[in-house]
Amino acid sequence: MNLQHKYLVNFENDQQLLQINNGVFVFDENTLDLTFVDLKDNMDLQEIRFEVPQPNLLYLDASRTGLKKIVFSHACKNLQSIYLHRNQLTSFEIKVELSKLELLDLILILRKMRIW
Repeated sequence: MNLQHKYLVNFENDQQLLQINNGVFVFDENTLDLTFVDLKDNMDLQEIRFEVPQPNLLYLDASRTGLKKIVFSHACKNLQSIYLHRNQLTSFEIKVELSKLELLDLILILRKMRIW
C-alpha cells in the first residue's frame, strides 16, 4: 500500500505557494499530484476552478475564506471530503460524478447560495 501523499497547505496565507491569482485558485496540470489541499482562512480566495481532472485529490478544505464560486467541471474520482463552510458562496456546481464523496460541509452558507 502506498501511503505517500502530496500536500498543499495554507501556511500564513502564502499567495505564491497557493497559486492564487486575482482571487482564483486553479486545479490544473500543476496540481495533479496533490492529494490534500488546504486553502482555509484565506480571505483573498473568491473562486476555485477545475481545468483538468484531478485523479489524486482526496481532500479539499476551502472553509472560512472569501469563496463565492466553485465549479466541479472535471472529474475528481477519488475526492472524499470537501469543506466549504463559513464562506460567501453564491454559486456551487457539480457537473461531474463525485462517486467517492463521503463528506460535503456547507454549514452556514446554504441560505445564500444557488446549488445546481
